[in-house]
Amino acid sequence: MTGRGWQSDRPLLICYAPLGDPQCPANMLAIYAEQGVNIVEVGVPTQNPYLDGETVADSMRRALRLTDPIDVIRDNIAAHAEFMRERLQLVLMGYREMPFKAFTSEVKKGLVHGLIIADTSTDGDSADLRQWLNLEGVKRVGFVDAGLSSHLIKRARLADGYVMLQAYDGPTGVRAELDSSNAERLRILRAAGIDLPIALGFGIGTPEQAAAAIRMGADGVVVGSACIEAALHGAASLGRFIAELRAAIDQESLLGASG
Repeated sequence: MTGRGWQSDRPLLICYAPLGDPQCPANMLAIYAEQGVNIVEVGVPTQNPYLDGETVADSMRRALRLTDPIDVIRDNIAAHAEFMRERLQLVLMGYREMPFKAFTSEVKKGLVHGLIIADTSTDGDSADLRQWLNLEGVKRVGFVDAGLSSHLIKRARLADGYVMLQAYDGPTGVRAELDSSNAERLRILRAAGIDLPIALGFGIGTPEQAAAAIRMGADGVVVGSACIEAALHGAASLGRFIAELRAAIDQESLLGASG
């Protein structure tokens, strides 16, 4: 793993948390912290999640039926503040219309640390967002599509925290297998000068796929839809799934080190 960005002595486990979804366990953050998740991408719901598949989109729709899903998310973070402090890095995950300033209080309290936008357009960040990131010291996490668009690679060189690489060209959602082309994508990003940890996301839904991502050279994995699917079966189901992911990528890392 590189020397810049968010580091860990084992592969990064990054999990999505739809804290505004009333059908998911209210203690998702506690479960993630207990099972060894490093970074949580907190889903900020939007009306048009065009890069997300059915599982995430449905979760956002459920959240948006609430009177104020942003307040629900903020209350959930506050409820777990002391438990997760120093154990989890929280990253706001959403689209360009994300109301990022609504989370300024959480940033100032050291509870929200980064922001990532699911976006493949050539438009850069707004001046308002850039100013807020700089003023509040929020890490701008990078995002690169599966097609390795040059403008996204350029942005990723300027990112901080980590870079999320889209493992499939298409929306989020569990896939049957992990595309072997990701090994070459990872190599290309390194050759392009990206020196942050690179985590593969989009479609990773099993411990076996997570381990394969580490074997291909990823510094970590991002798991979203599969976490929601496990969460919809209850807290115990989610806890077991996260524990299996953690064990799988740790074991793969040890095998790679010994090999």
